[in-house]
Amino acid sequence: MLANPADLIRDCGYHTGKRVGVGDVMRPPTSSRSRQQVSEKRALMAMAELATMRVQVSETASAGALKAYLEEARCVVQVLDPHTLAVSIPRAPSRAQALRELTVYLAEWRTVKPGVDALLVN
Repeated sequence: MLANPADLIRDCGYHTGKRVGVGDVMRPPTSSRSRQQVSEKRALMAMAELATMRVQVSETASAGALKAYLEEARCVVQVLDPHTLAVSIPRAPSRAQALRELTVYLAEWRTVKPGVDALLVN
């Protein structure tokens, strides 16, 4: 159903004397707080990209299990190939801290999966 032109004019603010452009009507309202949240999210994503580490798994079948284990630990994991995972820890304040945490996670995982190697490679 087509909108009534009078309703469109009223909704655009012409009835108040305030001129509103088409882009203003189409764009959802944003507050400075939501802009700040977006910029913080972008900064975290950029930091996570810089802190991405590669883990190589000796068995293809174990790569999926390791991925699930690291995701439970709130790591961001991407499968690069059947034996290699890209891992980042967005909450870590530095690359050194992310490296320490990942080293601990891999040591714990190796105790649960004896005979399967998971090595940090760079």
